[in-house]
Amino acid sequence: MSLRIGLDIYEALKARPLPGGAEGRVFPLLALNGAVEKPLVTYRSAAVAGEYTKDGCYDDRGTVEVSCLASTYREAVELAVAVRLRLTECPGVGIEAQLTGAEDRFALDADAFVVELSFLVRSRPDTTDGEVGQP
Repeated sequence: MSLRIGLDIYEALKARPLPGGAEGRVFPLLALNGAVEKPLVTYRSAAVAGEYTKDGCYDDRGTVEVSCLASTYREAVELAVAVRLRLTECPGVGIEAQLTGAEDRFALDADAFVVELSFLVRSRPDTTDGEVGQP
């Protein structure tokens, strides 16, 4: 997927309100030390790889992992539902984002309920002019 997919995710999650005002607490990779207010969202991209033909790269694919943290289980689930809808309602995040898994847990270190979401994302590859490739 485009290496800029993290920027697309950030913009998509901050563009409109999320439950509990979480759109103001969206962080790539890890929440900042001072960001203890919940709810919040962290995300990361992983396993980015191009799909190639003899003519070059035609699509990038990868996994995006999103963690939705909140003080109550209900808040974490409602935030996860909103994040899922936001990321799968193309356009905005690549060409396509599909939910591939979800998992609930409690994070003792953050004193928070967490719903972790995994997405398969497909996008056009990056180009040398800074734009994402055209179909």
